[in-house]
Amino acid sequence: MTVVPRLATTRTAYREAVVAAAVQLAVAAVGFAVLLLVNHHLGHGARWLLYRWDSGNYLRIAERGYPAHIPHRPDGTPDYSRLAFFPLVPALIRGLHLVTGLPHDCAGVLVSWCAAAVAGAGVYTLVRCCGGGRGAGYACVALWSCSPYAFALWVPYSEAVFSALLMWALVALVRRRWVAAGVLCALAGAVRPTATVLIATVLLAAAVALLRRRDGARPWAALALAPLGLLAGWLYLGSRVGRWDGWFEAERAWGADVRLRRGHRGLPAAGPALR
Repeated sequence: MTVVPRLATTRTAYREAVVAAAVQLAVAAVGFAVLLLVNHHLGHGARWLLYRWDSGNYLRIAERGYPAHIPHRPDGTPDYSRLAFFPLVPALIRGLHLVTGLPHDCAGVLVSWCAAAVAGAGVYTLVRCCGGGRGAGYACVALWSCSPYAFALWVPYSEAVFSALLMWALVALVRRRWVAAGVLCALAGAVRPTATVLIATVLLAAAVALLRRRDGARPWAALALAPLGLLAGWLYLGSRVGRWDGWFEAERAWGADVRLRRGHRGLPAAGPALR
């Protein structure tokens, strides 16, 4: 007798998540259209926009792969290198390009938009899991979708893919689905190194569950899986230049040590698009 209500609840949750994804896509469509119009007004084409900054680096990696060495400046310090960018997003772009034949920039936009829609559904589901109502869930999705930095969800950056994995990993934690949380956390670690915060969250939650003897041995799976993507990303990028710390060396040039560029009014270091 409990199967029908449970199935109905599942269908309702699915429909609400689809609506949340649609809200995100609607806001993104308006924002992206405005971005393209402003870009056109400034005299630039869409390709110029899509190959700027981090987008250009992810797209060039998808097109050409990673470099085989880290360039150095005359003073011996490392120069900007694409080895600082983690591999999962370029792999998704390249895979979609090979399957569909889309240009790399279009494939990158499609990857970001699909991931952002999944992330929007994750934002809504997380709000609902934490006791919020439908209105609160949709409002959170809309506010997140039009935040000042939401443009990073519309272009081939890593933010959309990372946000999707982050949100659903948190949903899995709230629902105490430890294997899913570990797998999603591992995938997030292959997207960008800021997954260290998510990894710490998953490890702490799993440790608390084990100390309280909840959910049997399943929290051990989260403990084992969560850091694998980040470690694999570091080792893979290091292997490209034949040294285990290759990513750390490449990251130094991108201001990872919080140095400030001279003559830029104290702005943090930022590298070129490396065409």
